[in-house]
Amino acid sequence: MSYDIYMLKKRHRSDVYLDEQEHVTPDLEFETSEGTIYWMANITCNLFDMFSWAMDCKNWREMVGNKKGSVALKIFEKAIKKMIEHREEALKYNSPNLWGTYPNAFRFLCTCAIACAKYPDWYFYISY
Repeated sequence: MSYDIYMLKKRHRSDVYLDEQEHVTPDLEFETSEGTIYWMANITCNLFDMFSWAMDCKNWREMVGNKKGSVALKIFEKAIKKMIEHREEALKYNSPNLWGTYPNAFRFLCTCAIACAKYPDWYFYISY
C-alpha cells in the first residue's frame, strides 16, 4: 500500500479519487477533466512510523492532511530538522523489508516542503 499525496488549489473533500492515469511525478501541474490542478507524489505506507516520529505525533497524515501549504510547510520543516539532528534514531524506523528507508523518507519530506513553499495557499491532501 502507498499514499498518494497531492495539493489542490481550493479546499476540496478529502476522498478525491485519482484515476491510475493521473498518477504523475512530483512538482507537476496538470488539469483533470473537472479542471482542478494537482501537484502529485506517492510514498510507501512503510514510512508511517518514521514520519509520525519525525512530526512528533501519532498519525502524520492527520498532522498535515487537509492543511494549507503554508501550515503544512512548518510541520515538514520541523520534521526535516529532526531527521537531520537525530539521524541515528530515525534509522530505527527503517522498514525491515527496506521498502521504506531514511533516504527515501528524507527526500520525500523535502519534496513536500518544496511543494508547500511553492503553493502556500493550496491544500495538502493524502489519499490511501
